[in-house]
Amino acid sequence: MFAPGRASSSRLQFAERPGSFCPHYDSNVLRRPVCQKLVASGELPPGNTADDGVAVRYRGTEIVEVVADSPNTKAWRVEPRDNEGFDESEIAARFLS
Repeated sequence: MFAPGRASSSRLQFAERPGSFCPHYDSNVLRRPVCQKLVASGELPPGNTADDGVAVRYRGTEIVEVVADSPNTKAWRVEPRDNEGFDESEIAARFLS
């Protein structure tokens, strides 16, 4: 279960690849802003996120495919800004019709 007070980089990282990953990015009203805040503050390394219904496939440390079960669901890259805050960019996904 996601709880803002219990978010930690150890829970949101995979040992075999650098960076963070936050699944179910759109399923909890607090998940997205907490992830953004943690990345902006440096408490969580830059990483990728995925809405419900999105799968991200990696080969080693590289994303090789992102698929979505709805055209409205997405994957994102979240990185800290140089000054403060964060940048969030959409990762292109293939819609599975």
